[in-house]
Amino acid sequence: MKLKIRAALLVLLALGATYTAIEAYGTLQPAGLDIPSEEMLSAIFDAREGAEYYLKNCDGFVAVYSGLGTRRPDRVTAIETSSLRLADKAMLERGIPVPDGERLLELLEDLGS
Repeated sequence: MKLKIRAALLVLLALGATYTAIEAYGTLQPAGLDIPSEEMLSAIFDAREGAEYYLKNCDGFVAVYSGLGTRRPDRVTAIETSSLRLADKAMLERGIPVPDGERLLELLEDLGS
């Protein structure tokens, strides 16, 4: 009798663990979904007018440009683009508009952490 109870309990525990594993697996997202949607990108890049700075990729590092058409960066940070999320990399390729110096410091801090 005790053996049957232990076996039944073991089966219930195994079923519970299987159910939990399936539910957990269902919440995982592939890494490719980290890329921002076109709506998100267009909302960010609609702010191009009046932007004082732009953040872009420069030889694998985040660089600060004073204008969108500027060929040489004002400064290149120590933030490696290889360490950034896919969404950040995608935005840097197009150039992230930054309205002022305060927002520039905030963005650089976010990208560097």
